[in-house]
Amino acid sequence: MKEKKGVALLWAIVTGTVILLIGSVVANVVIKESKMTVDVENSSKAYAAAHTGIDWGKWCIDNLAAPTNCNISQYSSSPLIIGDSETTIAIAGGPVDYQIESIGKNYPDRTVTRKLLYNYKSSPFNTFSTANVLSGTIPGSASDSFSFMFDYWRSVSSSGTYDIGFRNASGTDYITIRINHSGADTIISAYYKATGAAVAVDTAPAKSITITGADIPNWNVPYVARLRLDYVKESSLQITFMKLDPATRVLASCTKRFSVDMSNLKFGTLTNFRTTTAVSAVTGVGDDDVIGLAAASPYFGYLDNFSLKD
Repeated sequence: MKEKKGVALLWAIVTGTVILLIGSVVANVVIKESKMTVDVENSSKAYAAAHTGIDWGKWCIDNLAAPTNCNISQYSSSPLIIGDSETTIAIAGGPVDYQIESIGKNYPDRTVTRKLLYNYKSSPFNTFSTANVLSGTIPGSASDSFSFMFDYWRSVSSSGTYDIGFRNASGTDYITIRINHSGADTIISAYYKATGAAVAVDTAPAKSITITGADIPNWNVPYVARLRLDYVKESSLQITFMKLDPATRVLASCTKRFSVDMSNLKFGTLTNFRTTTAVSAVTGVGDDDVIGLAAASPYFGYLDNFSLKD
């Protein structure tokens, strides 16, 4: 009887030991799997952040006069922190061949770092060129996708609405940015007409942006704002408003944009500059070679650095 009790005790000890061993192995596997899952997640965050930096660098090369000076701190915090990721970039080279270095980290732990190097070649398609809008016609053809941008400010405080963009030779088709100054606020919207279609004015909240008096307290300051329109043929249109630091003309804190569905709309060849007012060369203002929105003084507003890529 004592022998049986001894055997039972021995089996109990062996079984308990085996169970403990199995439990320890399973717990270890679970811990490792959990750690691996966290590592994979953090690695994905860091890689996505680095990839975002590459896209930001390409935008700087395509849109800034001095892209190697592009620093996220000009436009946001430095480094750029979005949600649970962090990005820093550096751009070298130029004026055609550039290298973008982007470093992404998980945030706020910063336990994983991913670095991407990207060689990017700038081309004439990616570069804005100055367009002489006073000539009435624009060199080249804007029949496909195109972008244009310009610096803008007002000369008087009265309310007014101005359309700035491109039209075809007969004026039946056009794509413009509409600037509507009304009281303290200014509404930026898309105003366009395609062949055989009625005029479409996008003033719904989703299709326009409101620039408040807090955004721009004084529109009369030269180079206070920059506007940009990007059109992808028969697909979409995007308008971006950028508040500038008038002293340095770099982007300040306020940037707003909206998009419009342009599916299947056909505009033909848009090669003529279009405004709702006459335009005149003006000296003694800004860089001394700006465009006044009127036939003669007093001008309603001013344009400068009008540039195009197509």
